[in-house]
Amino acid sequence: MKKRVPVIIGILVITVVANLSSMRLRTGVSAPADPPTIDYRDGWPVDTRVLVDRSSPVVGDLDGDSELEVVVGTVGHMVYAFNPNGSLVPGWPVQVSAEVNSSPAIGDINGDGWNEVVVGVGWEDRQNDGGIYAFSHDGQLLPNWPVVTKDLNLGPDGHPDGVFASPALADLDGDGLLDVVVSSFDQYAYALRYDGTAIEGWPFFMWDSSWSSPAVGDLDRDGDVEVVIGAYTHHGFPPGLPTVDGGGIMWVLNADGSVETGWPRVFDLHFDSCPALGDLDGDGDLEIVIGTGQEAGASRGHHVYAWHHDGTDVTGWPVSTQAYVWPSPALGDLDGDGADEVVISCADGLLYAWDGGGTSLAGWPVRPLNESGVNGVMVGSPVIADLDGNGDLEIVVPIGWDLVAFNHDGSFFRYGTETQMRLHTFYTQGGTPAIADIDGNNQLDILIGSAALSYDEGRLYAWELPPAAVPGEAPWPMFRHNAHRTGKVVLAPWLSVSPKSLSLFHSYGDTTRPTASLSIENRGDGTITWETTTTDQRVSVSPQRGSVSVETVQVMVTIDLDGTAVLTGTYNLGDITVIGTTETGPANGSPAVVPITVYVGTVHRVFVPVALRNE
Repeated sequence: MKKRVPVIIGILVITVVANLSSMRLRTGVSAPADPPTIDYRDGWPVDTRVLVDRSSPVVGDLDGDSELEVVVGTVGHMVYAFNPNGSLVPGWPVQVSAEVNSSPAIGDINGDGWNEVVVGVGWEDRQNDGGIYAFSHDGQLLPNWPVVTKDLNLGPDGHPDGVFASPALADLDGDGLLDVVVSSFDQYAYALRYDGTAIEGWPFFMWDSSWSSPAVGDLDRDGDVEVVIGAYTHHGFPPGLPTVDGGGIMWVLNADGSVETGWPRVFDLHFDSCPALGDLDGDGDLEIVIGTGQEAGASRGHHVYAWHHDGTDVTGWPVSTQAYVWPSPALGDLDGDGADEVVISCADGLLYAWDGGGTSLAGWPVRPLNESGVNGVMVGSPVIADLDGNGDLEIVVPIGWDLVAFNHDGSFFRYGTETQMRLHTFYTQGGTPAIADIDGNNQLDILIGSAALSYDEGRLYAWELPPAAVPGEAPWPMFRHNAHRTGKVVLAPWLSVSPKSLSLFHSYGDTTRPTASLSIENRGDGTITWETTTTDQRVSVSPQRGSVSVETVQVMVTIDLDGTAVLTGTYNLGDITVIGTTETGPANGSPAVVPITVYVGTVHRVFVPVALRNE
């Protein structure tokens, strides 16, 4: 099977250079050596020997203290981990078999109480082995890792194919441990346990290669997670679908590796962007958002798509851009309406923002400029956070060798008298920044990788923002949203009670108490504390109060008809009210009111026979 290579971009003053060969053109422009408008953190920037290209930094706690460490990969076959003061974490850096453009994920995959680092490696150089690595917090390679990919593309050439995508960490098999989900150039999507073994039903064959990192979340809120992956297609593959050369396919897979109903969907241009999961319509379910990539000589498919979990288009989507979309969406509630908006940068040099219905927000799109006033294609993705503690959200995006910031309405964001918040690196950036308070001093920091004047002088940059940048709301603070790289927003807690009403049938003369049950569920994230009240003393609920996070709680409803049901008939026994609260106030969906009726009389139960054929 053949694999297509996306356009790889260097910003050469105002010229966009497209590499159409099977190898990437290593280009970039050194920035003017002007001092940054905001000071670097003490001890930063730090050197990484060679370029940090497409690998975006991740922050997480590796040593069990109150501070966050920073992990990033380089094209020099190395993965680095730094302390907040810029020193190396003991045991790091580590060497891998090939260059790293995958963005590392951090999480406790083996349940030992310490976070591990997982990352993909490899490129199309056909000289180095691709695969997936997992390291302990102190840089030790975990047993049975790396997991070696297959040698299917551009060959076989004797080298396992590369993993450009970033791994996502999520519990697929329900054992309470994080699993590793990642796609590869070898046309497979992998789901791996902490010991490197495959989850039953995986790997999944996609029929072509994938550059797109998976997103993982419970799309339909049924309690089981799904995996969303974009891949390439070529004509006739997968069989039976109207695929084209240079096209794309979107897979939604169940936790057992089976294909979800309504999927896959095929498109006329492939996906280099990564899917993002968020609630665009405010219904508590997750929608899928992604942009289309670029094929040599193709002008079709300049779109950003949004789908419901069943594969149908979200109303108002797709929306069009003026060029292909390599970066990935960032999602957040920019206008405070309770639903997520979509922000994405594009090869046309524009930064877009749409509401959940696909309508461009007032003031958008904007055209970011580097400090020399130059615009160009953007490779890195935007991030969203409150940068000044006022409750409004800001957007930070890489442009050339700079990071620039915008207010939620598209105007320039700044702290003081400067025109716009602007952070300088010294080489073209290929990754996405991360925003976090890494040292716990109640001030946000921003980090991104690049180089120092030349490709052979890699560098990881970190700035400490002014005191106004207190940690607060940050709906999309880094590439793929979080350290687990799941590409999913945090949903507000949402109380759901079923059934919506209770109708019981009770035989006249039966002395037992009729019973039923209610299911109390949190369809969002976080925890809901709930309690029940009844309006009729004959109705009791057990338990009467509790909390619910990801699980569903069953409560028993008992009806006391003693001294009431003397005659046959239908009795209205009032309501059960479930009240849910969160740390910040009432939960969405609260209160939930369930009316109760009981019929007393002659009750007939009919059993329908079922015939089964033994094959």
